[in-house]
Amino acid sequence: MNYLIRYSIYPSDKKIEEHLDNLKIKYNKSIGTKGEFIIFYIYDIDEKNTEIQKLLSRENKRLVNNIYYPKYTEEEISKSTWIDIRCVTSKIDPTNDGDAEEVTCVFDRSRTGIDIGHHRLQARPLEIRRTFKWGNSQFFSGSITTGGLFCDDRAVSLMEHAGLRGLQYGPVLKWQTGTPIPNLHQVLPDHVIPNGAFVPIRDMEPYTCELCGMQMLRISGQKFLYGIRSTLLDPEIDFYKTLPLFLDYSAKRYSGGREHYIISQRTYQVLKKNKMCRGMEFTPLTLVP
Repeated sequence: MNYLIRYSIYPSDKKIEEHLDNLKIKYNKSIGTKGEFIIFYIYDIDEKNTEIQKLLSRENKRLVNNIYYPKYTEEEISKSTWIDIRCVTSKIDPTNDGDAEEVTCVFDRSRTGIDIGHHRLQARPLEIRRTFKWGNSQFFSGSITTGGLFCDDRAVSLMEHAGLRGLQYGPVLKWQTGTPIPNLHQVLPDHVIPNGAFVPIRDMEPYTCELCGMQMLRISGQKFLYGIRSTLLDPEIDFYKTLPLFLDYSAKRYSGGREHYIISQRTYQVLKKNKMCRGMEFTPLTLVP
C-alpha cells in the first residue's frame, strides 16, 4: 500500500513552478481569495517527493493542505475478508440535506440555532433539484455533503441477481414535487455493525460519547487506519453500514460522527466483475481478535 499525496501550496510563484517543471510534475492553478494556489499529486514513495519537501522547507511556503489518499494493490484488496467502500465522486447535490438529517446526542447549539451533536443520521429521503444523468459505467456516486451510496437500475439488477445479502434501496426525490427520480436509488444496508467492532491502529483515537456511551473513533492524523473484529460480523451478510462513530480530527468540537459502509470480499468480486468500481475507493480492513 502506498499513498498518493495531494499538495496545495499558497502562494504560487515562478520559482515553485519552474522547479515543478524541472521535476516534470504536472500541476494546476486554482484562484483563491488572495491569489493563486498550486495543486499537484505525487506518490509518497516517489523520489521527487523528497525534493518537494526540501523545496517547501527552503522557500518557507505555507501548505494549505497535503491530503494522503491510500492506494492498495489488487492483491491486498482481494485477500481481505472485509472492505471499507467509499465514494470519491459526487453527483448527488441534495437541497434538503439539513432537513433530511437528524443529529443525536446533542450537547450544544450553534449561534444560528443548529444542533451540535455526536451522531448524524439520515432520517428522510434526499431531494435534488437538477436533472440527474449517469456517466458511462458509473454505477455508484456519493453526495459531497451527506455521503451515502447511490446506484442505477442496472446496478440494482446486477446485485440482486448475484444474491448479495443485506441490501435495501431507497428513493431519491425530485425537489418540491416529492416524486422519485427515475433510475436513481440510494443503497441502504439493513444490517448495522455492532458497537465496539472497530479498533484504532494508526492515526485514530478511541472516543466514548459522553451522552450515549457509543464507542467512537476520532481521526487524529492523515494516514489513519483501523481494524475490525470479524467475530462480531455475520459472514452470511455481504453489505453492512456502521454506526455514526467516525469523527474528523479537523472538527474542533467533535460533532457529526459519520457512517461507513463495509462489504464482503464476495461483494467486491461482484462489483469488479461487472465493472462497478469506477469512482469508488476500497480499503481492506485488518482483522483483529
